[in-house]
Amino acid sequence: MIDRIIGVFTVNPWVFQVFITLALTAVASEVRRYLLKYIAGKSQKTKSMWDDALVTTLQKPAGLIIWIAGVSLAIDIIHFETNAEIFVAVPPIQSVAIIAAMVWFLIRLVKNLEKTYIQKRQPAANPTTRRILMPPRKCYALSL
Repeated sequence: MIDRIIGVFTVNPWVFQVFITLALTAVASEVRRYLLKYIAGKSQKTKSMWDDALVTTLQKPAGLIIWIAGVSLAIDIIHFETNAEIFVAVPPIQSVAIIAAMVWFLIRLVKNLEKTYIQKRQPAANPTTRRILMPPRKCYALSL
């Protein structure tokens, strides 16, 4: 079994390069997760709502961008070695995916800022002043 796996890497060394690329991508994604979790803990201690919303929002789109970059690099290695024409479509798809991840980030940022703003503006105990403030559904409709 192990001899067969080693045989694949010796016959096609680019397979090992693709494997290492994807493994490093997974490691980078995990480092991103732990780093953003650490930063989120630090940002909870501040009074600003911007850093909380930014860190919370950044987690999933940043992971997606890391994986897009890693898989794109692995596909470039395969394309270089095999010269298959199907891989010519990868750069436009990569560009669209990164733009979509950025748009996803911005939409999530606005929603998180809106939610945090509404939570901080709503008084906890006084129901009469709560009626004066704008309901969350109207605030969301105005943000569109």
